[in-house]
Amino acid sequence: FNNIKILHLSGYSFQDQNSRNNAVDLIEVAHQYGVSISLDPSYWYAKKYHHDHPQLLAKIDILLPNLEEARLMSGKEDPEEACLALHELSPKVVIVKLGDGGCLLSENQQIEHIPAFPVEKVVDTTGAGDAFCGGFLAGVLKGFSAAEAAVIGNAVASKIVASVGGHGGAPGIAELIEILRESPWEDLKEKIEKSLNSNHI
Repeated sequence: FNNIKILHLSGYSFQDQNSRNNAVDLIEVAHQYGVSISLDPSYWYAKKYHHDHPQLLAKIDILLPNLEEARLMSGKEDPEEACLALHELSPKVVIVKLGDGGCLLSENQQIEHIPAFPVEKVVDTTGAGDAFCGGFLAGVLKGFSAAEAAVIGNAVASKIVASVGGHGGAPGIAELIEILRESPWEDLKEKIEKSLNSNHI
């Protein structure tokens, strides 16, 4: 864990006893090493595991539920209230994914709405949430603010939903910059060009 900056887990890791034990152990070790812990909860985690073990969120730094999961975990129907309620359970950053509504970001108890990118034709939403998480975490690892990283996550997700399957539409850096160039976040493109050196994020 000495060279790890972020441990990212899916809520599906908690569905059976063996993987659940492994996930909890990983969280404990990562917490001891000061590694940031990111969790993308599944429907099952939100409905079952969270209510049996709510204390786990005290060790989560970045929580990335979709709206249905956020409502289940918080007991709040309103998206902003759900986001803030989850933030009160300890995560430093809470992002509620809203699909074509973009996302809500709660950091330092302040809510910010990050709009989605327009998509000419939605073909398949498979993997959109995972794509958002990947783009967001790549942005965080490259030193972007949470809000900037959320913009990157939205941009990546916008390309995923425009093609079939959860992987084939992932944008390279040049394509990501083009997406940002046509958006209100054009100023991000120069930062991304300087910071993201791999072919895909």
